[in-house]
Amino acid sequence: MERSSLLPIYQLLDIEESVDGLLKKASDAANRYETLFRQGKWPALKMHAEVLADLEMRLHREVAERASIGNVLRDLLSERDAGLRSIGRKLREIDTPEADSDRKALMEALTENYADADKAVAAYENILNGIGSVFERGNNFARIFNIHEEQLISSSVFIGALSVLARLTSILNLSAEKLFTYEQKLKENQDISSEDRIRAVDNSVLTNLAENIKEETKTGFEILYTMLTKDADVREFRAAASNIITNVSPFTGLSAKWLGTYLYATNGTEDLSVRVEMLKSALAVAEWQNRAVLLRTYASFIVANTGSRDINRWYSHEKKRVEKRRFESLIPTGVYMEIDKLSNSSLYDGDMVQIEGLVQNLRIMDDPQPPKFSSIFELTDLKSGSIVKIRAHMFSLAANGLCNGGYCRLNGFLRKNESWLDPDGIGIDVDRVSLSVLRSDSWMDDITYRMKEYYTLYLNEMNLFNTPCISKLGD
Repeated sequence: MERSSLLPIYQLLDIEESVDGLLKKASDAANRYETLFRQGKWPALKMHAEVLADLEMRLHREVAERASIGNVLRDLLSERDAGLRSIGRKLREIDTPEADSDRKALMEALTENYADADKAVAAYENILNGIGSVFERGNNFARIFNIHEEQLISSSVFIGALSVLARLTSILNLSAEKLFTYEQKLKENQDISSEDRIRAVDNSVLTNLAENIKEETKTGFEILYTMLTKDADVREFRAAASNIITNVSPFTGLSAKWLGTYLYATNGTEDLSVRVEMLKSALAVAEWQNRAVLLRTYASFIVANTGSRDINRWYSHEKKRVEKRRFESLIPTGVYMEIDKLSNSSLYDGDMVQIEGLVQNLRIMDDPQPPKFSSIFELTDLKSGSIVKIRAHMFSLAANGLCNGGYCRLNGFLRKNESWLDPDGIGIDVDRVSLSVLRSDSWMDDITYRMKEYYTLYLNEMNLFNTPCISKLGD
């Protein structure tokens, strides 16, 4: 028997070097995103968004290409082992000097392969009995390949989400800075009154944008859910996910540009009714853009997994997730109340409400019941001037992207006679979204929960949405 016939075919693919190098590039790119974000280097972050987007596509491509190679190698290994098992059974039966030489060569090859005499003997007996796999390294190939495939899939989805966030954050702040710089140049050339400030009073732009993002996002989720329930072909499912990425991507730049412009412009809008409507529209854009990022993240997750070796098994598991789950989210919403109506309402302590307003005086406070810190802030109704105190127990909302001057809508529980409230005062405890529970009956909540590894829609499970923060200008 020729020793060369036992060459492990898996060595034709240099797995570890290429994967480790690619995963390191992904890790370095993610770290650079964090650095640029913390330093507020918006032009560089905008350029880096393109790097991240290209890297996502490369990772997707790597999964698909390696799956194709892996399937070929898997078949070759299977055929090799089947052939060698057949030869092994015959080899045991033949009593000739040539057969003795072949058996000796086989034993030497197995001893070299396993580097363990007992394991080599056991493998030798298995081969001559026509059972088992021939080489342990062949099994290691499958194990290593599967681990690397999972890492590449996870990395591709995470990098894809970062690419969107990098583009959103950079364009948002660059748009605000551009408006600020233009206004400063006007001031240098002439005196301008508050009435001459640059203001975005045409609210229809934001309103229409919010509706367009909402429609595209809802439709995208509905298409995917329907395809899963109708047992669509997996290639059509992948194509639908790819189309969704293409369709929702343009909204990233648009929403960031207009949010940056409007959120800066609202500071100079003295008409409160106009300012409130602008902030409400900005909040709608921010919320649906966040939901669009979730949709795009799930679509990237689909594209990556449908390029894998076990595409049919993965798709089978994905289809099972819709069997006992309704489409709609089960995340609770409270009774909508205007802030100035809270104290005169018939609501009881612990009733759930939904309110919105301007964030002010955001801070961390020691909370004695139980002993722990809490985020505290005042939510102000701009029209009435009414204020209500808000608490997020044991979480930093500032770390979650909430900031003073932002506009926020939240769901929470009415509180009275609490240690963190003024005497006879009322407040709201922000509700925490229990996705781990709700996901068992809701497909949308299941998607939101599973994608947390890559993109978190409800940071720390806080049941709220807010307009994004823009960097301080002119400091």
